[in-house]
Amino acid sequence: MQNQSDRGNEPRVLSQSTEFATPWFEVVSKQVANYEGAEVQPYYVIHPPDYVTILAKTADGKVPLVRQFRPALEAYALELPSGHVDKGEDPSEAAARELLEETGYGGGEVNILGQLAPDTGRLGNRLWGFYAAGVEVDPQWRGKTEPGIEVVMRPANQVSEMVASGELMHSHDLAVIAVAITKHLLCV
Repeated sequence: MQNQSDRGNEPRVLSQSTEFATPWFEVVSKQVANYEGAEVQPYYVIHPPDYVTILAKTADGKVPLVRQFRPALEAYALELPSGHVDKGEDPSEAAARELLEETGYGGGEVNILGQLAPDTGRLGNRLWGFYAAGVEVDPQWRGKTEPGIEVVMRPANQVSEMVASGELMHSHDLAVIAVAITKHLLCV
């Protein structure tokens, strides 16, 4: 075990500054002292807002998913409902909001599965994973999802097959599904 006097040799951030900013992310330059005698170097971190992803199930065991075109992939992707946490918004509220906006489903108790680091090497945000059982179509919902989103309902017992086949491929979704499986909320 390392004692306190050795801590001066550990890497540490000396200063940081925003190099570039958009409404979707910032690029931050951090001056990092690596190890004793090493040159101080800039390290660049991308800071998007925190993300939420929610795995929801209806009373009859179906999982609402969303299919949408993803320009980064230049293809359609099937995903769990997800999105950004708005400034000042609680992550659980963001998860419930995204589920409703993207699928029209609500209700059920929204429970946190965990807080994850999407990419410890380059991203400075968090992924908040949630689970909700017993969701149903919200009575106030008028059948209109966000533009470009198609709601796809699949039996919960097919989710692991969808992961194995690559039909579900978003790493955030896979992480949330894995946590749900380890907590015995989703059968494989």
